[in-house]
Amino acid sequence: MQTIVLLQLLNRGSPVEIVYCYTCFVALNSLSCATNIFSAKFSALTEVLIDSIFDLSAAVLFPIITLVFCSYNFEFDRDVYLTYLEKLVPGSFEHTARLFADQSEIALFRVSFDSLRFSSRLDLVVRIALNLAFCYRLERVME
Repeated sequence: MQTIVLLQLLNRGSPVEIVYCYTCFVALNSLSCATNIFSAKFSALTEVLIDSIFDLSAAVLFPIITLVFCSYNFEFDRDVYLTYLEKLVPGSFEHTARLFADQSEIALFRVSFDSLRFSSRLDLVVRIALNLAFCYRLERVME
């Protein structure tokens, strides 16, 4: 499932930082699974707990990180915009705030933010599967 999410991020043209972050996350998850398989040091509870942490990260923390990334990288000069509001007549087309923002920042924000939306049935199925996997792992930890 995480590989499908990574492919969707690549297909949508998500920012490089987000793709690198998610790629490192998938690689780290794969490394932890390989470590659990090849070394018999960990108990079943430890294995389930580690997998639960990765499922939580994929289902909950990654969308939060994406929103923080969008918020951190988007800058809007509100003072300039307020100056234009004072000088222009009400109802003027120039009152639209997006005309005064950097278009590349708007595009970056929209691509990042749109990656969190369900744009196809596959998106919906993958997100539900990630959340169900996390719930299942959490239930196993609670037992």
